[in-house]
Amino acid sequence: MKQIASALVKAQQDRTPEGRMMEASLLKQLFPKKRTNQHTSPKDMLTRFMSHVVFGASDCWYWIGYQDPLGYGRFTYPNENKAHRAAYKMFVGDVPSGMKVLHKCDTRCCVNPEHLFVGTQADNVHDMVAKKRNKNVPLFGEKNPMSKLTRQQVDEIRSRVASGETQRSMCKVFNVSPMTVSRIVRKELWK
Repeated sequence: MKQIASALVKAQQDRTPEGRMMEASLLKQLFPKKRTNQHTSPKDMLTRFMSHVVFGASDCWYWIGYQDPLGYGRFTYPNENKAHRAAYKMFVGDVPSGMKVLHKCDTRCCVNPEHLFVGTQADNVHDMVAKKRNKNVPLFGEKNPMSKLTRQQVDEIRSRVASGETQRSMCKVFNVSPMTVSRIVRKELWK
């Protein structure tokens, strides 16, 4: 199986007519015409797995089978249910206990074994932060979907309070809390 995977990777990278013919030949080997049961031999398991894979313009192998709400492919494999983990086990080897299978390419539906590596949960978090994929980055101002005010309204609140209007009247005009107006005026919000 590892030999087929490495041959597919080489054929995929070779965009010459010979490389495409080699890729087609390897795919024909992987996809026999008969349907197989998921609980049969490893070769049949590989065939079933590869029937859910599409090779795109990039080096990624895209999983087109069922995907969970987070975008990870799902595949039933002994002691696994995620497609990228199954791909790692089929093409690279066992995943050590307690370890995660991470993506170099940051494409959740990618099952290319060359794009997968093993790491801890801490490695996964460090990788996410290093690549700026963490969603816990606060959104300020108009970028925050919960914001009631625009930059123009904030500037208007500041100028009207500076010219003598009360903060309490600004709460009524812009339909925001007194604390929000106070923080805007003190430039704790909308800096």
